[in-house]
Amino acid sequence: ESTGLDANGTRISGLELSGFDTHTNQGKLAGTQPNLLNWLGYGLKSVRVALSGAATDPRNYNSIWNKTVVATMSECGRTSKENGSLGSDHANGSCMFVEGGNVNGGMYNLDGSTWPAGTMFAINGRYVSPRTDYRSIFWEIMRDHMGVLPGSLETIFPGYTAAGLSSQEPGIIQ
Repeated sequence: ESTGLDANGTRISGLELSGFDTHTNQGKLAGTQPNLLNWLGYGLKSVRVALSGAATDPRNYNSIWNKTVVATMSECGRTSKENGSLGSDHANGSCMFVEGGNVNGGMYNLDGSTWPAGTMFAINGRYVSPRTDYRSIFWEIMRDHMGVLPGSLETIFPGYTAAGLSSQEPGIIQ
């Protein structure tokens, strides 16, 4: 039985926050990049407050936070080292933020054990190499949160298993 916010059966929703192509003057504490990250943080917190039932609302929606996973990603990475114009350029590696009621929080692939000496900026001395295929995160969300069957992996992400990635890897969803 479904009541409240999830009554319409919405399974996947998306939105876009653009403007992160900051080749020049992106700023560190003030400027385009920090302002965009502030908006992103505010949006993520607002979703959590609204879907956890913590928002003041006369309709008294039930919390659906434990049924919710929110994931962010970029279509391209950015350099981790600043360019000569005080910005960042296109690169391979990026980051994802994932939150939800059953998300196993923490930071992954950021400690020394996952970055052997000399590999952090292995590409031209300023580009971070991708360490996790984004499909593995989205596959885990679909498999462990949405109940998609492991046999569907190749249909959803053609070539995924051919890349040597496992359909059974545990990770962020509790």
